[in-house]
Amino acid sequence: MAAVKKMHNIVLLFIYDPPLITLKQYMLNVSQLAINGNDCYKTDIKLLQKSNISTILYNLYLYFFAYYSANTTTDRPLLTYRLLRCYQTENRCYQKGESIGNIMGIVVHSTGAANPNLKRYVDYPEELGTNEYGNHWNNSDVSLMVHAFIGKDKNGQVAIVNTLPYEYACWGVGNGTYGSYNYSPTGHIQFEICEDNLTDINYFNDAVFGAAAEYCAYLCKSFALSVNSIVSHKEAHDKGYGSNHGDPDHWLAKFGKNMNDFRARVTTLLANS
Repeated sequence: MAAVKKMHNIVLLFIYDPPLITLKQYMLNVSQLAINGNDCYKTDIKLLQKSNISTILYNLYLYFFAYYSANTTTDRPLLTYRLLRCYQTENRCYQKGESIGNIMGIVVHSTGAANPNLKRYVDYPEELGTNEYGNHWNNSDVSLMVHAFIGKDKNGQVAIVNTLPYEYACWGVGNGTYGSYNYSPTGHIQFEICEDNLTDINYFNDAVFGAAAEYCAYLCKSFALSVNSIVSHKEAHDKGYGSNHGDPDHWLAKFGKNMNDFRARVTTLLANS
């Protein structure tokens, strides 16, 4: 097994206050966490209260998965695309830090705007370039956030950026008739694919059936999720757990594809891993 890189500033702190156990930032205060050598975020020191021991242990598992993923030199065989991490700590969703609970699946979104550049949404100038307008999602007045974005980095290469801890509930799919895939007990990991003008088949194959499919396979393997738990935003709405959007099905249809084709691609990637 590959050696684990040096851990930065770990602080273990359990505070017992019956009947609650207060866990300070899931047992840690990590100043920097790196993926592919890129340090990008500083954690806050928010107090999170959990009354259920099993929930605490599950959240610790999620943390150790994230730490191990970020700090090992092992290649990720399911990912041929760069996976970066840059938590958007100024975003209101990150600031709230609500627990996702048990992760039940994955929701695939696309942005609905003709801008394939990650810097439009993610504040990470070192890797993505500078958003000259400052209208990225790393702002306290933004009421949206997902766990990751897929699009073009500053060099025009498709990459994946993890923008929210997986143990946090995101603000992505909205609400439906029966609830929301944002929150426990139906919480899903969610990510956005940056759309272009929906006419470039090369970018479509690269971003959707390339990076997005690989990322889903990676998440399925990492969190023991079934491929059948992968849904689009449209499918989440159809099931009653999301707002009325059509993404990314409208984009898939432009090239004669649908979500069954996408899930089949993920299945193939997992079978070959």
